[in-house]
Amino acid sequence: EICPVPLPFDPIPPLPDLALEAFGPDRMMWGSDYPPVSGREGYASSLGVPLDYFGKLSESEHEWIFGKAALKIWRFND
Repeated sequence: EICPVPLPFDPIPPLPDLALEAFGPDRMMWGSDYPPVSGREGYASSLGVPLDYFGKLSESEHEWIFGKAALKIWRFND
């Protein structure tokens, strides 16, 4: 567990933007700490906050961060 503070974090530190700038969306992926998150703020909140945070990104960038990067790294498409 990285942070025991429950959601929402307000304001969210700029770390996701720094990572996006440094690595690009094809080298970033979203992940939760499921199942522990389900007992705190809930899985939906743990997904909703980053979806809102990255709302300004294109559909393609969203696809990379929320799925395609993981598929590429773990070679699910091979």
